[in-house]
Amino acid sequence: MSHSQLEHGSDHGETGGGHTWWIARPENTETVWRILLAVCGLLLAIDFAYHQFVSQKHGYFAFERMPFFHAGYGLIAFIFVVLSGKQMRKALMRPEGYYGGLDSEEANEDASAEHSGGDA
Repeated sequence: MSHSQLEHGSDHGETGGGHTWWIARPENTETVWRILLAVCGLLLAIDFAYHQFVSQKHGYFAFERMPFFHAGYGLIAFIFVVLSGKQMRKALMRPEGYYGGLDSEEANEDASAEHSGGDA
């Protein structure tokens, strides 16, 4: 690989050269999913083993000492944040030309004219 390829990221999965990241390729979706599940399972097993055999959990409430309580609490909080964000988007989203800009077709035409160095 040449120095210019490293500088411009042509071999790193950038979409500019027709390449995609290995993680975004459809044939790798199953592999990524399995790796994610394996890492999550490993972390749960480590948490369980650590708190069962090495150290006792110390919490203010009894439910805090339950196995996997913090993992479940984090998952529920994550789901809540994502779902509430989707609902907030409906209320806070502005139309495309809200800030007085051009609509997308006019903006694309203007951008292509600027890059070509002349009028469209």
